[in-house]
Amino acid sequence: MASGSWGRGVRILRSAPWLPLLAGSAAATLLLLGAVVGHGSAFAPVTTMLGLAACGGAAAYVLDEESTAVLDATPTSLAHRVLWRLMLVAMPAAVALTGLLLLDRLDPSTHWLRMVPFAAGCLAIGVVFAAVLRLGGHRAPGDLAGVVAVAVLVLLVATDPLKAWVSVAPLGDTGHAGRTTLLWAAVVLVCAAVTARCFRDPGVPGAGYSRGVDVADHHPSHRVARSGCDTPS
Repeated sequence: MASGSWGRGVRILRSAPWLPLLAGSAAATLLLLGAVVGHGSAFAPVTTMLGLAACGGAAAYVLDEESTAVLDATPTSLAHRVLWRLMLVAMPAAVALTGLLLLDRLDPSTHWLRMVPFAAGCLAIGVVFAAVLRLGGHRAPGDLAGVVAVAVLVLLVATDPLKAWVSVAPLGDTGHAGRTTLLWAAVVLVCAAVTARCFRDPGVPGAGYSRGVDVADHHPSHRVARSGCDTPS
């Protein structure tokens, strides 16, 4: 039984859109590498933000399921398939964390590790946009979700709409580091809840399921239909 489950999981992972996922992670790697090379300059924060946003765009591809043959070959629930696919978020997450660790080692005064919550938020936003599009009927939402995620993240960083209370990206000597962590932790939790809601199996009864069954069982027409079915021919 366990080997069968692992076998289905491997097939689910093999069916992932590896080319765009690898391409997005590679683009993020190049941007973060540029920041590492130019650490200490005004160029580094810009490329770092773009690199982390690109990680979020890459994460949007993990939920793509273009081929219905994948579903036939893996008789598992939707939620189970999504859990396997979400493991692939580790790839852009590793790129983001490695880049920030290198930057912090080379330029500790900028406090690059304060960007870890922002990086987590980038990944969560990419996944949740893909989840919402999947709920809307898109089997392969990665392209659209990735572009939207990157655009939203770049816009957030460029405008910093809540800068009077909290900074979206608290680099340097800003005093909002704690608030920023709370902000992005809330974003990640909301994105996780929305993603889980989008991929709840339709076969799982909702809160009103048992109540609906009771009402149907006591409805006169339903009792007549059942009595007719139970009558021997």
